Amino acid sequence: MQRPLSTRSRRYKDVYEQAIKLPLEFLHCRVWQHSWGRPAREVLDTNEVQYSVECTSCHAIKLKWTSLRGIPVATRMIYPADYCLVATGILETVDRAVICEIYDQRLIEEEQAAPTTLAAA
Repeated sequence: MQRPLSTRSRRYKDVYEQAIKLPLEFLHCRVWQHSWGRPAREVLDTNEVQYSVECTSCHAIKLKWTSLRGIPVATRMIYPADYCLVATGILETVDRAVICEIYDQRLIEEEQAAPTTLAAA
């Protein structure tokens, strides 16, 4: 049995109160990682190539720059508005467990709300 929210740590409450507001697609990516689409490749100059790819679930964008030989130069993530939790810093394992808990509960609620169909006998 879970402890009530009022008896949890301040950190738990901070993460929970922000994560509970995230759409299911954002929670999905945080639990299962991003679902990257097909990357686009653009030669920027004679020394550098830029790759960009978008997550098909949450629409985050990952940019990666490499030399023409494929040596990584830099990477950058661009997240959708409200994807990142504020004032939590880097999420720890226990924080991710909070997100998993919310994600699982949301999936259960979705399944229960879905209409059930009975096969004709």
